[in-house]
Amino acid sequence: MRFSDRVKALNLPLDQVVVIGSGLLDQLELRVADDIDLVVTPEVLARAEASGEYECGVRQGDKYCRKRGIELWSNWNDDVTYDDLVASARIYDGVRFASPDIIIAKKRQRGSTKDISDITLLEAYDAGK
Repeated sequence: MRFSDRVKALNLPLDQVVVIGSGLLDQLELRVADDIDLVVTPEVLARAEASGEYECGVRQGDKYCRKRGIELWSNWNDDVTYDDLVASARIYDGVRFASPDIIIAKKRQRGSTKDISDITLLEAYDAGK
């Protein structure tokens, strides 16, 4: 199943979500992403919280709701807002994904071994286009 299909299966309004993290790598078939990380509008986050299906809270100033491999966020940390993500998003199968530039920058900040590997994959993909 394409990553975009996994996002669509959540039945969230697609015009109010942006995929962040490794979802783009999965969509581009560079590697499998185990979870779904989204930055969403305040309305989507409020509905998730009100549903009682999600564990919700605040981490490093960002609101989140999560359940079984799905994380909804208000922003991508304090430096990348929902609006920033929408402005530079790439759309695949009707689903918005954070741009490779933003994903690479965020993964550079974290710098884990997996993040460095993801950066290499994304850079090689962009170079081969």
